[in-house]
Amino acid sequence: MMDYNEKVEYLKSYKDKLDQLTYIDGQIMGIKAISYGPTLGSRQSIEQLYAKKDAIFSEMEAIEKTIDTLENTQERLVLKYLYIHLLRYDEVAEKIGFSERNVYRCRRNAINNLEI
Repeated sequence: MMDYNEKVEYLKSYKDKLDQLTYIDGQIMGIKAISYGPTLGSRQSIEQLYAKKDAIFSEMEAIEKTIDTLENTQERLVLKYLYIHLLRYDEVAEKIGFSERNVYRCRRNAINNLEI
């Protein structure tokens, strides 16, 4: 079982995975533009890059499913808005009609309630 800080890092990794997907998409576009064949020196093949993308998508889906296990709808929403949709606390507060303080409190409770 993860402690609180490990859970936070796990949730934050969603954004890192989005960044990785953007980088891989750039690599794929570069390979397609150059059309040098499956590999060039130490470059990865398009197939390898697509396999990486699939693995990252699976990891992202696992994070989303973990959030979906929360019974409390407000806690689920807060975590999804913060970590999946990458909204700021003030934006989340506005969306769900909470004060920012309540968003922070709800986030803390949600993370404590996650079973990872």
